[in-house]
Amino acid sequence: MWWIVWLVLVVAGAGLLALLGYGLWRRVKALGRELRDLSGAVERLESASAVVPEPGTRHRPGPLRDPATLASARATRERVAQERDEARTVRLARAVARWRALKLLE
Repeated sequence: MWWIVWLVLVVAGAGLLALLGYGLWRRVKALGRELRDLSGAVERLESASAVVPEPGTRHRPGPLRDPATLASARATRERVAQERDEARTVRLARAVARWRALKLLE
């Protein structure tokens, strides 16, 4: 009769070992995929670093170089600031509406 108990224990142990091995195999495969993607990203960064100017050289638009570039940069900065202000206003309006629905502002 004890042999049935030992048989169940051995089969359960083998099944548990198989499940742990399968989980480990899946994680190792996922790690391999991540490393492959990481190596691709490193290659892209290395190829992009050839395009980036040296750290000592700076692009200075405006009076020293190109006035059109300075105007474009200012227009872009103003547009981004306006978009951020609009997004902030929309978020605040949604929050106030949510607070009023929960009767937190009364």
